Amino acid sequence: MYSKSPEIVAELVAGMRVQRPDRPFEVAVSAVGLADKGETETLRWAEMYADERKHRFPVPPTVDDILAANLTGGVEEVSARLDAWAEAGVDYVVIQPMPPMEGTRFFGERIIHRYA
Repeated sequence: MYSKSPEIVAELVAGMRVQRPDRPFEVAVSAVGLADKGETETLRWAEMYADERKHRFPVPPTVDDILAANLTGGVEEVSARLDAWAEAGVDYVVIQPMPPMEGTRFFGERIIHRYA
């Protein structure tokens, strides 16, 4: 599954909870955080990422798949994606910031306080 759209995530979470009603569990989503980079740089990264992963899957991810499954855009876009995942039943998000130092700073200074 490439897309982490709220509808798909909600469907998957609901299905897991139906299959395991006797065992409470928490749900995590993992995503690359390439936020606040601008459209050109984000698109360049998505093209590189899709190309790097094409050999790993029977149906290779497209650039659109990569963009739909990760945290890209500015503060409002990233927050909207996180809010939608939370509403879909996700308890935790594991973020791999890109580039690591700059991305960590962005999330630490501009995103995390919204969820504390």
